[in-house]
Amino acid sequence: MDANLPRSTHVMVWLAFLVGFFLPISTALDNIAAGMLLLVWLFSGDWPARWQRLRSNPATYAVAGLLILATVGMAWSLGSTKETLRYFEKYAALILALCLFSLPLNSAFRQRALSGFVLAVVVTVAVSFGFKFGVVPPSWFPGRSPANPVMFKLQITHGFFVAIGAYMLLIRALNETDRRWQIGFGLAAILTAANVLVVGGRTGYVVLAVLLCYLFIQRFRGRGLLLSVAVMGVVILIAQQFPESTAMRRIDTAVDEFQAWKAEKAESETTSIGIRMQLAMTSLRLIAEHPFLGVGTGGFDVAYREAIPEGSLITRNPHNQYLLTAVQLGLVGLGALLALFVVLWHSTGQLSGVERQQARGVLLAYLVGNLFNSFLYDHSEARFFAWAVGLLFCGVAARPSRST
Repeated sequence: MDANLPRSTHVMVWLAFLVGFFLPISTALDNIAAGMLLLVWLFSGDWPARWQRLRSNPATYAVAGLLILATVGMAWSLGSTKETLRYFEKYAALILALCLFSLPLNSAFRQRALSGFVLAVVVTVAVSFGFKFGVVPPSWFPGRSPANPVMFKLQITHGFFVAIGAYMLLIRALNETDRRWQIGFGLAAILTAANVLVVGGRTGYVVLAVLLCYLFIQRFRGRGLLLSVAVMGVVILIAQQFPESTAMRRIDTAVDEFQAWKAEKAESETTSIGIRMQLAMTSLRLIAEHPFLGVGTGGFDVAYREAIPEGSLITRNPHNQYLLTAVQLGLVGLGALLALFVVLWHSTGQLSGVERQQARGVLLAYLVGNLFNSFLYDHSEARFFAWAVGLLFCGVAARPSRST
């Protein structure tokens, strides 16, 4: 590590490593690691230099803009104080990104911290396959089934994190110069991608497909598109030979549930896809009623309960981050959220090749995942976003701009 940097910076790098490592494994431990990181940051000084780094980083303004809007949105919230604070706490997770923006972390520091998450994904996949094939005793994970070997998180989070981990391992394999490490990372990427398909999280399937297509196209240009189509075709053909596999059953179920919803069948009211579609329709009505500033930070619960018939399913979010943001903060809030992604994507032009691929992969994963989930509301996904963005976009203004 750089001996010229203060000891507190070295400590924060390792704490960032632990945050990444614990994110796919334990909420309690990732809270402890993140809390310690923020405490060290708070009491380690260097404020003038930190302020300068924040001011020179365009990502600061995009993140701070959404945070400020969520803060101001508490003023007109329809929700109770408890509900308002609970929703604001989700947006407040972005403070971690601002803290990391202020640190003088070079590429080696950033990659060391990011490796904590990749290592945790490898551990998760090893335990998952071990559980599926009887190596890990079922008594270690009561309530879990080898048919859906989700270990430390719920299946959506498991599949989402493992898909991102497979993408990052593949990047390492493609950019590794040592043949042995290249093979090792390549095999790890293949096994990790396979694990996405043996659990029931459909978001993971979509995110993995998008990330692999992007990586092939980015690396091989026009041939990459053909390669992506060929790979997806082969995967589909193989999957069709195993109709009882987890992936095929989940995909078939999604198609059946969507068709039932379109046909307005009664059973669609209790299916996963049917419920999501009803949530979306109700959310769109709420946006039409409060188009500009929404119902305020934390107002979703009250507004949603008032908009649905008595006895209907009550939810705290519509399982779509774009809809949740638009309901709470109106089209202004939706614009701020989209602006955040636009600014971050534009800033990737200042990153090196590997980090540019990593950053764009994270952004694509959230752009897609937010269509089916409220990932800035869910704890693990919200913290991962703040942590990954904070590390990958730390100090982008310090590098010369290069074309995107």
